[in-house]
Amino acid sequence: MLLSRSASVASRRILVQSVTKAVVGRSIGSLAKNASSCRCCTIANSVPSPPNVRSYSNTSATLTPETTLASIEKSFPGAVTNTTLISQIQSKLSSHGYGRGNTLVATSLCADEVNRTLEADLSKAFDMPNFSMGGLAGFPFGGITAFGAMASHIPDGGHCLVVYGPHVGVDSAAAGYVADIHLGASAKYGPSLDKLDQAVCRRAFHTIDGNQDGRVDKVELMMLFAMLDITLTGPEFDAVFAELDTSGDGHVSESEFATWFMRSKDNPQSGGGAAAALDVTTATYQSKLLVDPTDAQQQFVGNMLLPHAERLEQADSDGKKMTELPYALFDAQKGLIDHIVSAGAANVAGKGKIAVLGGIQINTPNEPADIAMEDYFLPLSMEVYDHRGNVIFDDDDHP
Repeated sequence: MLLSRSASVASRRILVQSVTKAVVGRSIGSLAKNASSCRCCTIANSVPSPPNVRSYSNTSATLTPETTLASIEKSFPGAVTNTTLISQIQSKLSSHGYGRGNTLVATSLCADEVNRTLEADLSKAFDMPNFSMGGLAGFPFGGITAFGAMASHIPDGGHCLVVYGPHVGVDSAAAGYVADIHLGASAKYGPSLDKLDQAVCRRAFHTIDGNQDGRVDKVELMMLFAMLDITLTGPEFDAVFAELDTSGDGHVSESEFATWFMRSKDNPQSGGGAAAALDVTTATYQSKLLVDPTDAQQQFVGNMLLPHAERLEQADSDGKKMTELPYALFDAQKGLIDHIVSAGAANVAGKGKIAVLGGIQINTPNEPADIAMEDYFLPLSMEVYDHRGNVIFDDDDHP
């Protein structure tokens, strides 16, 4: 079996994509505040409720508006109600010519229906409809194309307000988010891999290990190859498996998998037939993993979280993972939004301006009546651009 210099690199890229399936599809829990699910943003304490009803439950504390507010202040200091947020936005932007009837609202918020409240409030405040550019977790999946389309809807002589960010549910205990993310390092990998590589290797192994018994057998490896449309003869498959199963016990342990992964990383030509077997064409791995049309957004969100593996692992060890993850998602989104606005600003006609507000949307219970309260938003950045993409206002204090 011939090896190419890029074989190991290609195999690791495929492993990264396998990781995203695990990170987003398996690790990130379902939304716990209503009957629908949102696998990118969750709260703790899963209690199904009727659609459009956010009814939170907590067994360790009595849920009241006061305890929920205390939780918000602890986890997201600086957060304000939607009403206060909109008042602050209007005050900040009035000097830039923003007002009712001349401001198109454009949001990049998670697809979950509970996030439509903020969009409706913003549209009402500026007496203009909302243009949605977002998808799962609030990432701007519409991209530059959606921004250009949005710009064509800005009223003559008007401006646009872009609001983006992930969302999180908060109850009386704390912010609740991801059920379980194993992005961290393990001592078994030694010093040869940095934390991101360790995270990739670890998640890839546990993704391939379908029954989660801590070892990969031939059937599980065959299933991986089938998913990637890799066709091997019997002898070829046996040779690949033998390269991974260095102990010869008929199974690939996590340590054996890590050993092959590290060898392939340090020397792309030493990955053996396993690397060659996974060196499928760009079109194949993109169609199956990188941009799988059946779950593209889930995979993308997982990819965007991987660079934050060390940060999230540290937060987990400090007992703060539930709070840190939405901040990590926001940081991942900001770079995309900045690029989209810079690239698409020329689509804004005349002297129209582009205000961009980023932060974390905080969903709270809306039923029953005795604990219902308004949603909150934590503003983390606010800029105003001209139609050339130049920043003309940067509010360090945010709205």
